[in-house]
Amino acid sequence: LVIIMSGNPAIARKKLDEIMQSLDLTLNTEKTRIVKAEEGFDFLGFRFVRQYSRWKKKRITRWFTSPKSEMRIREKILDLTGNRARALMTPEEAKENLIPVLRGWGNYFSHSLASNTFNGIWDYAQCRLMYMHCHQHNIPRKWKNRDIPISLSIMETKPHTFLGKRHNTMS
Repeated sequence: LVIIMSGNPAIARKKLDEIMQSLDLTLNTEKTRIVKAEEGFDFLGFRFVRQYSRWKKKRITRWFTSPKSEMRIREKILDLTGNRARALMTPEEAKENLIPVLRGWGNYFSHSLASNTFNGIWDYAQCRLMYMHCHQHNIPRKWKNRDIPISLSIMETKPHTFLGKRHNTMS
């Protein structure tokens, strides 16, 4: 539950407590906190921050992917391309397992300001697949792009953000 307001937070807290009592619900006191919007807060994988917009000449609320959600997707990519995956599947199979994960993550965060994050995650996945290929085929660590087969590259499915060309869907 997030309440964004201006004014005295004690009044809003009192009203919220009344509503919660009428519904027989309780708030988790460990997770409940009052913060200034400029400090920002994490909610459902997003990082919300109130910042000044030079373009609109006023303060606006922006939302990005939270560092915790970025860490989780990197761990998921590592699980799909790590040591156990290298022993059990080919890079092409790992690619087929990886694309739906990236697509789902990208669609969830498609309405945030995260194009730099998307590119970083996509590059990380590409490097993991290349490393997997090089390890299985005994290619030295200082690989060149020419050593990687085109069929392994996930770049062929990546538009400028991996969400897709229109309506944030990957085609």
